[in-house]
Amino acid sequence: MSKLVRQELFKLYKKKSTFILFGAVTLIMILISVVSKTNPDIFEPESVFTSAYAAYAWIVFIMIIQASTIITMEFQYGTIKNLLYRNYTRSQVIISKCITLLIYSIGLYVSTSIIAIILKLFMSPNLSFLHKVNENMNLIQTFLFNALGNFIGLWLLISLVLLLSCIFRNTAVSIVIGIIIYFATSIVSGIMFLAIEKWEWLKWNPLNMLNLSGQISSDGEIASLTRLSIGQLFTGNIIYIIIFLFLVYVVFRKKNI
Repeated sequence: MSKLVRQELFKLYKKKSTFILFGAVTLIMILISVVSKTNPDIFEPESVFTSAYAAYAWIVFIMIIQASTIITMEFQYGTIKNLLYRNYTRSQVIISKCITLLIYSIGLYVSTSIIAIILKLFMSPNLSFLHKVNENMNLIQTFLFNALGNFIGLWLLISLVLLLSCIFRNTAVSIVIGIIIYFATSIVSGIMFLAIEKWEWLKWNPLNMLNLSGQISSDGEIASLTRLSIGQLFTGNIIYIIIFLFLVYVVFRKKNI
Protein backbone atom coordinates (compact mmCIF):
# COMPACT_ATOMS: atom_id res chain seq x y z
CA MET A 1 0.00 0.00 0.00
CA SER A 2 2.77 2.46 0.94
CA LYS A 3 4.51 1.73 -2.36
CA LEU A 4 1.32 2.56 -4.26
CA VAL A 5 0.97 5.85 -2.38
CA ARG A 6 4.59 6.75 -3.16
CA GLN A 7 3.96 5.98 -6.83
CA GLU A 8 0.87 8.18 -6.89
CA LEU A 9 2.74 11.03 -5.20
CA PHE A 10 5.56 10.62 -7.72
CA LYS A 11 3.03 10.93 -10.55
CA LEU A 12 1.83 14.22 -9.06
CA TYR A 13 5.42 15.40 -8.69
CA LYS A 14 6.16 14.65 -12.36
CA LYS A 15 3.09 16.51 -13.63
CA LYS A 16 3.97 20.04 -14.71
CA SER A 17 0.48 21.22 -13.81
CA THR A 18 1.12 20.40 -10.12
CA PHE A 19 3.70 23.18 -9.85
CA ILE A 20 2.16 25.52 -12.41
CA LEU A 21 -1.19 25.59 -10.59
CA PHE A 22 0.44 26.09 -7.20
CA GLY A 23 2.58 28.88 -8.62
CA ALA A 24 -0.52 30.53 -10.10
CA VAL A 25 -2.31 30.40 -6.74
CA THR A 26 0.74 31.89 -4.98
CA LEU A 27 0.87 34.71 -7.53
CA ILE A 28 -2.84 35.44 -7.01
CA MET A 29 -2.30 35.54 -3.24
CA ILE A 30 0.54 38.05 -3.66
CA LEU A 31 -1.51 40.26 -5.99
CA ILE A 32 -4.50 40.29 -3.64
CA SER A 33 -2.28 41.08 -0.65
CA VAL A 34 -0.72 44.01 -2.55
CA VAL A 35 -4.14 45.36 -3.52
CA SER A 36 -5.39 44.97 0.05
CA LYS A 37 -2.46 47.09 1.22
CA THR A 38 -2.79 49.81 -1.41
CA ASN A 39 -6.59 49.75 -1.76
CA PRO A 40 -8.14 48.36 1.45
CA ASP A 41 -11.58 49.48 0.25
CA ILE A 42 -11.39 46.91 -2.55
CA PHE A 43 -9.92 44.03 -0.54
CA GLU A 44 -10.40 44.52 3.19
CA PRO A 45 -7.19 43.21 4.86
CA GLU A 46 -8.98 41.33 7.63
CA SER A 47 -11.36 39.40 5.36
CA VAL A 48 -8.79 38.57 2.67
CA PHE A 49 -6.37 37.25 5.27
CA THR A 50 -8.95 34.93 6.88
CA SER A 51 -9.62 33.53 3.38
CA ALA A 52 -5.84 33.08 2.85
CA TYR A 53 -5.96 35.72 0.12
CA ALA A 54 -8.45 33.63 -1.90
CA ALA A 55 -6.12 30.60 -1.91
CA TYR A 56 -8.73 28.25 -0.44
CA ALA A 57 -11.17 29.02 -3.25
CA TRP A 58 -8.56 28.24 -5.90
CA ILE A 59 -7.46 25.05 -4.14
CA VAL A 60 -10.96 23.71 -4.78
CA PHE A 61 -10.39 23.91 -8.55
CA ILE A 62 -6.96 22.30 -8.27
CA MET A 63 -8.32 19.40 -6.23
CA ILE A 64 -11.33 18.91 -8.51
CA ILE A 65 -8.93 18.56 -11.44
CA GLN A 66 -6.64 16.15 -9.55
CA ALA A 67 -9.53 14.06 -8.20
CA SER A 68 -11.13 13.87 -11.64
CA THR A 69 -7.95 12.72 -13.36
CA ILE A 70 -6.43 10.41 -10.74
CA ILE A 71 -8.88 7.63 -11.64
CA THR A 72 -10.10 8.42 -15.16
CA MET A 73 -6.58 8.76 -16.57
CA GLU A 74 -5.79 5.20 -15.46
CA PHE A 75 -8.69 3.92 -17.57
CA GLN A 76 -8.02 6.32 -20.44
CA TYR A 77 -4.41 5.12 -20.88
CA GLY A 78 -5.07 1.54 -19.78
CA THR A 79 -2.56 1.74 -16.91
CA ILE A 80 -5.16 0.41 -14.47
CA LYS A 81 -4.56 -3.06 -15.93
CA ASN A 82 -0.84 -2.83 -15.17
CA LEU A 83 -1.58 -2.00 -11.54
CA LEU A 84 -3.95 -4.94 -11.14
CA TYR A 85 -1.60 -7.34 -12.94
CA ARG A 86 1.13 -6.49 -10.42
CA ASN A 87 -0.78 -8.26 -7.63
CA TYR A 88 -2.41 -5.11 -6.28
CA THR A 89 -6.07 -5.45 -5.37
CA ARG A 90 -8.70 -2.95 -6.44
CA SER A 91 -9.16 -1.99 -2.79
CA GLN A 92 -5.46 -1.15 -2.46
CA VAL A 93 -5.50 0.90 -5.67
CA ILE A 94 -8.51 3.08 -4.77
CA ILE A 95 -7.47 3.53 -1.13
CA SER A 96 -3.96 4.58 -2.19
CA LYS A 97 -5.44 7.19 -4.52
CA CYS A 98 -7.63 8.59 -1.73
CA ILE A 99 -4.65 8.74 0.63
CA THR A 100 -2.60 10.50 -2.05
CA LEU A 101 -5.28 13.13 -2.55
CA LEU A 102 -5.52 13.59 1.22
CA ILE A 103 -1.75 14.14 1.54
CA TYR A 104 -1.76 16.50 -1.44
CA SER A 105 -4.71 18.54 -0.13
CA ILE A 106 -3.12 18.83 3.34
CA GLY A 107 0.11 19.98 1.69
CA LEU A 108 -1.76 22.65 -0.30
CA TYR A 109 -3.59 23.97 2.76
CA VAL A 110 -0.52 24.02 4.99
CA SER A 111 1.70 25.70 2.38
CA THR A 112 -0.87 28.35 1.37
CA SER A 113 -1.69 29.04 5.03
CA ILE A 114 1.99 29.65 5.77
CA ILE A 115 2.27 31.92 2.72
CA ALA A 116 -0.86 33.80 3.85
CA ILE A 117 0.62 34.41 7.32
CA ILE A 118 3.89 35.65 5.78
CA LEU A 119 2.02 37.99 3.42
CA LYS A 120 -0.07 39.31 6.32
CA LEU A 121 3.08 40.10 8.32
CA PHE A 122 4.54 42.07 5.39
CA MET A 123 1.40 43.68 3.97
CA SER A 124 -0.72 44.22 7.11
CA PRO A 125 1.74 44.39 10.02
CA ASN A 126 -0.59 46.63 12.06
CA LEU A 127 -3.39 44.07 11.94
CA SER A 128 -3.04 42.08 15.15
CA PHE A 129 -3.58 38.33 15.21
CA LEU A 130 -5.51 38.90 18.45
CA HIS A 131 -7.85 41.45 16.88
CA LYS A 132 -11.47 40.49 17.60
CA VAL A 133 -13.25 39.51 14.39
CA ASN A 134 -16.53 38.68 16.11
CA GLU A 135 -17.85 37.97 19.59
CA ASN A 136 -16.34 34.49 19.71
CA MET A 137 -13.03 34.54 17.83
CA ASN A 138 -10.01 36.70 17.14
CA LEU A 139 -8.24 37.01 13.78
CA ILE A 140 -5.95 33.98 14.01
CA GLN A 141 -8.72 31.76 15.40
CA THR A 142 -11.02 32.78 12.54
CA PHE A 143 -8.21 32.11 10.06
CA LEU A 144 -7.52 28.61 11.42
CA PHE A 145 -11.18 27.61 11.78
CA ASN A 146 -11.94 28.99 8.33
CA ALA A 147 -9.11 26.84 6.94
CA LEU A 148 -10.52 23.79 8.71
CA GLY A 149 -14.05 24.51 7.49
CA ASN A 150 -12.86 24.97 3.92
CA PHE A 151 -10.81 21.77 4.11
CA ILE A 152 -13.80 19.73 5.32
CA GLY A 153 -16.04 21.26 2.65
CA LEU A 154 -13.38 20.57 0.04
CA TRP A 155 -13.38 16.89 0.90
CA LEU A 156 -17.14 16.72 0.62
CA LEU A 157 -16.72 17.93 -2.97
CA ILE A 158 -13.71 15.70 -3.63
CA SER A 159 -15.47 12.57 -2.40
CA LEU A 160 -18.34 13.34 -4.77
CA VAL A 161 -15.96 14.06 -7.68
CA LEU A 162 -14.17 10.75 -7.03
CA LEU A 163 -17.51 8.98 -7.18
CA LEU A 164 -18.28 10.64 -10.51
CA SER A 165 -14.83 9.68 -11.78
CA CYS A 166 -15.58 6.05 -10.98
CA ILE A 167 -18.93 6.21 -12.76
CA PHE A 168 -17.73 8.11 -15.84
CA ARG A 169 -14.54 7.35 -17.74
CA ASN A 170 -14.44 10.84 -19.21
CA THR A 171 -12.15 13.21 -17.32
CA ALA A 172 -13.79 16.36 -18.71
CA VAL A 173 -17.25 15.25 -17.57
CA SER A 174 -16.04 14.69 -14.01
CA ILE A 175 -14.28 18.06 -13.89
CA VAL A 176 -17.24 19.98 -15.31
CA ILE A 177 -19.77 18.34 -13.00
CA GLY A 178 -17.51 18.93 -9.99
CA ILE A 179 -17.15 22.64 -10.82
CA ILE A 180 -20.90 22.95 -11.45
CA ILE A 181 -21.62 21.45 -8.03
CA TYR A 182 -19.16 23.90 -6.44
CA PHE A 183 -20.84 26.91 -8.04
CA ALA A 184 -24.30 25.49 -7.44
CA THR A 185 -23.92 26.22 -3.73
CA SER A 186 -23.91 29.99 -4.26
CA ILE A 187 -26.27 29.94 -7.24
CA VAL A 188 -29.08 27.95 -5.61
CA SER A 189 -28.40 28.96 -2.00
CA GLY A 190 -31.25 31.47 -1.96
CA ILE A 191 -33.75 28.90 -3.25
CA MET A 192 -32.32 26.24 -0.91
CA PHE A 193 -32.69 28.49 2.15
CA LEU A 194 -36.31 29.23 1.22
CA ALA A 195 -36.95 25.51 0.84
CA ILE A 196 -35.31 24.80 4.22
CA GLU A 197 -37.52 27.44 5.82
CA LYS A 198 -40.57 25.61 4.49
CA TRP A 199 -39.34 22.03 4.90
CA GLU A 200 -36.78 22.04 7.70
CA TRP A 201 -35.66 18.46 7.08
CA LEU A 202 -33.97 19.71 3.89
CA LYS A 203 -31.33 21.36 6.07
CA TRP A 204 -29.51 18.00 6.06
CA ASN A 205 -28.89 18.06 2.28
CA PRO A 206 -25.20 17.95 1.19
CA LEU A 207 -25.25 21.40 -0.46
CA ASN A 208 -26.22 22.98 2.85
CA MET A 209 -23.20 21.31 4.46
CA LEU A 210 -20.93 23.35 2.18
CA ASN A 211 -21.88 26.45 4.19
CA LEU A 212 -19.63 25.33 7.06
CA SER A 213 -16.74 27.72 6.38
CA GLY A 214 -19.09 30.65 5.78
CA GLN A 215 -20.91 30.01 9.03
CA ILE A 216 -17.64 29.79 10.98
CA SER A 217 -16.57 33.27 9.87
CA SER A 218 -20.01 34.90 10.22
CA ASP A 219 -21.67 36.38 13.30
CA GLY A 220 -24.67 34.08 13.13
CA GLU A 221 -26.44 35.37 10.03
CA ILE A 222 -25.79 32.17 8.07
CA ALA A 223 -26.80 29.97 11.01
CA SER A 224 -30.30 31.42 10.82
CA LEU A 225 -30.43 30.29 7.19
CA THR A 226 -28.79 26.86 7.41
CA ARG A 227 -30.78 26.02 10.59
CA LEU A 228 -27.77 24.02 11.76
CA SER A 229 -25.03 24.67 14.30
CA ILE A 230 -21.35 24.57 13.34
CA GLY A 231 -21.06 21.23 15.11
CA GLN A 232 -23.99 19.80 13.15
CA LEU A 233 -22.55 21.07 9.86
CA PHE A 234 -19.18 19.57 10.73
CA THR A 235 -20.75 16.21 11.62
CA GLY A 236 -22.93 16.27 8.50
CA ASN A 237 -19.90 16.90 6.29
CA ILE A 238 -17.99 13.99 7.83
CA ILE A 239 -20.97 11.63 7.44
CA TYR A 240 -21.46 12.57 3.76
CA ILE A 241 -17.72 12.24 3.08
CA ILE A 242 -17.74 8.73 4.56
CA ILE A 243 -20.83 7.78 2.55
CA PHE A 244 -19.43 9.08 -0.74
CA LEU A 245 -16.00 7.49 -0.20
CA PHE A 246 -17.66 4.17 0.64
CA LEU A 247 -19.64 4.42 -2.62
CA VAL A 248 -16.36 5.19 -4.44
CA TYR A 249 -14.90 2.01 -2.95
CA VAL A 250 -17.93 -0.09 -3.95
CA VAL A 251 -18.24 1.32 -7.49
CA PHE A 252 -14.51 1.01 -8.21
CA ARG A 253 -14.45 -2.62 -7.07
CA LYS A 254 -17.32 -3.46 -9.46
CA LYS A 255 -16.15 -1.33 -12.39
CA ASN A 256 -15.29 -3.12 -15.62
CA ILE A 257 -11.62 -2.80 -16.55
